[in-house]
This record gives sequence, structure tokens and C-alpha cells, in this order.
Amino acid sequence: MGGRMPQGSQGFSGLCKCQKKYLEETPLGFCDIKAPRNTPCFGTQDPAYLDMAYFPDNDLHMAACAGDLPFVRLYLSLGKYEVNHRDKENRSVLHFACFYGYPDLVKYLWRRGCEINACDNHNITPLMKAVQSWEEEIVCFLLEHHANLHIKDSNGNTALHYAVYGGEPALAARLLQYGANIEERTKDNLTPLLLALREDRLKMAEYLVRMKASVHAVDFQRRTSLMYAVRCDSSVMVNLLLQQGVDMNFKDFFGWTALRYAIEGDREVRTILLEYERNLKQSLREKKNSG
Repeated sequence: MGGRMPQGSQGFSGLCKCQKKYLEETPLGFCDIKAPRNTPCFGTQDPAYLDMAYFPDNDLHMAACAGDLPFVRLYLSLGKYEVNHRDKENRSVLHFACFYGYPDLVKYLWRRGCEINACDNHNITPLMKAVQSWEEEIVCFLLEHHANLHIKDSNGNTALHYAVYGGEPALAARLLQYGANIEERTKDNLTPLLLALREDRLKMAEYLVRMKASVHAVDFQRRTSLMYAVRCDSSVMVNLLLQQGVDMNFKDFFGWTALRYAIEGDREVRTILLEYERNLKQSLREKKNSG
């Protein structure tokens, strides 16, 4: 769980990310960049604070990382630390217990009165860390004890967006069961469905569509779910979205349609769109002639 390595040169890394973001915001850049493969990480967004190793800097947090409940209990009973002690990143012992996956420790800390919605310097909550590490038992416990799933981190991600990055519908289902907003948007104006398609989390995207996520949502560039499905070159998602009534003739900020992205990007799904367009035109002609 904690094997994430710190970033290298932040200056060079930041420059590369800015260049990539600019490229993605142009039509050719968007359709030329291949979607990422499914991996247990945070995809193309890759914010440095989520990619860095989650290391403790004090005895209490170190014990939490090891799941050493007796030592955590000892430190608290001796008064060496209080239950809501924060490190320099403003992380609590509950953040570490959730991230490293120790349900018994999480339950003990809750009984001791720890702050369940503690936010670190990036506004990340223990619930988000549990979701990030796919700790379903801990996620359920936090939700049952009124963890706030509407809090957003510094990039506008809610716990549901964290579940989308992980690609596990089971966690998303839990969050939705407890009232997560399926249309909540990040700072990049991405709903969970758009984010799932951007990150090539196709199983998650299919699940969100089944859960009635809006297939008509658009991002800041007015790109639709269909355009993102074309970028993924997913025939399953393209067909599913067309069945849901997505407008294939909708134009984004640059005046491009999903079909144009498919053709310019040399995506195999262009054949599906061309056939759909042909059938649509034929249907309209037949309707006109019969009238």
C-alpha cells in the first residue's frame, strides 16, 4: 500500500504536466493521446501529493502504519500524543490507519473520539484514503459513522472520484448508497462518468451509466462522454452511449464532433459511428418519404 515513490524534479515534472494538459486541450492533442491503461494509481491527473509515498514522521503515526494497536493505545494512554495529533502535512493517525488498512485500529480511534472528517493540507479525508487503498471494510465503517462523502480535495475530487480512479464499482456502489452525488464535478469540470472515461476505467464507466449518470455532461471544452469513449477506442462504451441517446453530432468548443475525433484520431470505433450516422440518415429519409 505504502510503496509509492516520491516524484523526482518537481520543476521539470510540473512543466511536462502543463505541456501535456495544454496538448490535451487541443483537438489533435486530445485524439492523439492514447488513454492510460488500468493501473492502481491516479491516472493522467497524477497530482504529486497523491503519488508520493505516505510516510509517517512521528511514533504515533508510525505505529498506525504498522497496525500496532497496543503501541497506539499506549502512546494515547500515556498522554504522549492526543488522538487527533497532526503531522506537518496535517494528517491524523486516522489518515494512516485508513490508508494502510487496519479496521480494528480505525474502530479504536473512533471510540476514542478521533475526528472522522479530518482534512490534511490537501483537504484529503480519511475516507478518501480508505477508498484510494480499496479498503472496503473501512469505507463501510466510516460511512456508517457519518463520514462526510461530499468533501472535496484541493483538485475538486470527492470520495466518489477516488473510487473512479481505483476502477472498483463495489466502492462506488457503497458511496452512492450513502448519498454520493453521481454528477459532482472536479476542478476540471469532470463528472465521475467523464473522469472514468478519461482514465480508461471502462468497467466503472459502464457501471455509472447503469446507475443513471448523465451521459450528456460535458467538460470545460464541451467534450461529451461519447468523445471520451472515442478517445478510449471502446466499442462497448460507444455503443452503450449511443443507445442512451448521446448526440453524435454535438460539437465541442473547437467545432469537432465525436465522429471527427474518431476519424482524425484513427480510432477503430469510427466504423460504428459511420454506420450509426448512415442508419440515422436512412431512417430520417424513410420517415420523410412516408410523411
